[in-house]
Amino acid sequence: MKSAYIFLFFFLLINSIIEKNIEAQSGWTLLNSGSTYNLKAVCLLDYESVFVTGDGARVLRSDDGGANWLDISPAFSSVNLNGIVFFDSLTGIVVGDAGNIYRTINGGAE
Repeated sequence: MKSAYIFLFFFLLINSIIEKNIEAQSGWTLLNSGSTYNLKAVCLLDYESVFVTGDGARVLRSDDGGANWLDISPAFSSVNLNGIVFFDSLTGIVVGDAGNIYRTINGGAE
């Protein structure tokens, strides 16, 4: 039983090292948005301020380069959004299916 724990420990350690090495070699890091919806478009104001949008009228905002996300989705949820642009932290436009265009002048706040 003790050897099984030792094997499991080394297996998990090696797996972790390999996973981090692959991530480092690829140059990409997974950022977890917390959303289960398909995300389709991204807009960067600067290195820290990021907006994304996608299906189910999801609009997410990050003020720390994607480490944490705030859901600023509009009240309507039956529209899939396909594009997003923000001009500053408050003024933005999203476009969606069926020619829908929506604008915010308050950063998406209700």
